Amino acid sequence: MKNVVRLTRKDLWERQLLENLSLSDRLRNHTLEDISSLSDDLQHISFVVKSIQTNYQAVLEENQRLKSLLIGLMDGCYCWEGNRCPNCRAILATLNPDQPPRSEHQNNSDPSIAKIRRFADTQES
Repeated sequence: MKNVVRLTRKDLWERQLLENLSLSDRLRNHTLEDISSLSDDLQHISFVVKSIQTNYQAVLEENQRLKSLLIGLMDGCYCWEGNRCPNCRAILATLNPDQPPRSEHQNNSDPSIAKIRRFADTQES
């Protein structure tokens, strides 16, 4: 006859406990691997951030050199503040893009000139 092994509740409990312990060990090992992988990722991110910081600093320095060059071109020009030539007005517009460009007509507030402009505008129509 065949020998039949009967498992009792006690035996099932022990098997379940051993399986749980094995599962816990595997989870711990996976957790250690995940932490190691995370550490590698953080090191890479740190390297990328340092690279971005270095590149940004270089861009800022180049930007400052270009601004100084443009201001030097304006300083060496024959025109003066309040009466800038087209090149210097373009430089000013480049240095301050938020401010809308001002035409020379707006700078002149002499009422007689405004009268002449209105007359010229009506003649063109």
